[in-house]
Amino acid sequence: MVNLKNQGTAKSIGISNIYVQITGAEGFFYNVTSCEAGLPNLNPGESATTSLNCIVYNPGMATAVVTVDAYNAIPESNESNNTFTLNFNVTP
Repeated sequence: MVNLKNQGTAKSIGISNIYVQITGAEGFFYNVTSCEAGLPNLNPGESATTSLNCIVYNPGMATAVVTVDAYNAIPESNESNNTFTLNFNVTP
């Protein structure tokens, strides 16, 4: 689950997405092309929740970098708050 919030002063209108890139402890990139989701339009201060199903096959520590509006489809006054990093353990 990904919680989103429009922290700007304008409605987020446009086609955009959430993209997840997962890297293992060894530095290997996992194929996460199936781990994208569309974004809803949000009014200023409005929040929404969406879900992503990512499949990681290799066990061990991994890092997920979640990026909202990864392709900069939505004009924003602050582009620096679109990324979140999460470390997690993949068990066999």
